[in-house]
Amino acid sequence: MIKLVPFKRSDFKQLINWINSEEFLIQWSGNAFTYPLNEQQLEKYTECANTLAFKIMDEETKAVIGHISLGQIDNLNKSAISCYEKIGFVKEGLLRESKRVGETYWNLWEMSMLEYEWNNK
Repeated sequence: MIKLVPFKRSDFKQLINWINSEEFLIQWSGNAFTYPLNEQQLEKYTECANTLAFKIMDEETKAVIGHISLGQIDNLNKSAISCYEKIGFVKEGLLRESKRVGETYWNLWEMSMLEYEWNNK
């Protein structure tokens, strides 16, 4: 089993080390950050009241096995979109060609779930 744990300052270095390309950063964060990721960007991000960022822990080993930030999802990340929809998120709108990656532009989905929808699960 896995467990989502709120993302904190002590997790910054590990995440920065995992983000090894602009493409991976965009896949993980949409438009939230610029490459290369640094502590100043993460500090500003975690101070925002609307931030939904977590580290993913293996409950058995207590190892951090990933990070997730719920927000803009690139339209090619079909598995993430499907996962979010299965737990009740809905697509709010498509941000067309909103993020440039090299010479191409990526579309990003805004997805949401209202508090009462979560509480009714």
